[in-house]
Amino acid sequence: MAIPKTAPNPYWAHKFLDFMLDPRNAAENANYIGYQSAVAATVPLVADPIQSALRPTSEQLAKGVVPIDLGAFSRVYDTAWEKVKSA
Repeated sequence: MAIPKTAPNPYWAHKFLDFMLDPRNAAENANYIGYQSAVAATVPLVADPIQSALRPTSEQLAKGVVPIDLGAFSRVYDTAWEKVKSA
């Protein structure tokens, strides 16, 4: 979620974001849409056991590497991801 620079009511947009970032509300949203929440405090509040199991642990995050530029490999990655999504 983002607030455009030209938003007519930025105050209320910030209030909405504050509401959505509250752990209880963020967990309810995650339960409804099935996406992982960026709010760490939602972890014990997520009802779907599969979604909870897919969340990386602190140990996994500590070992993880986020590639900044995959270079030519990005085509291979994109092709593989399209196959996964279309399966």
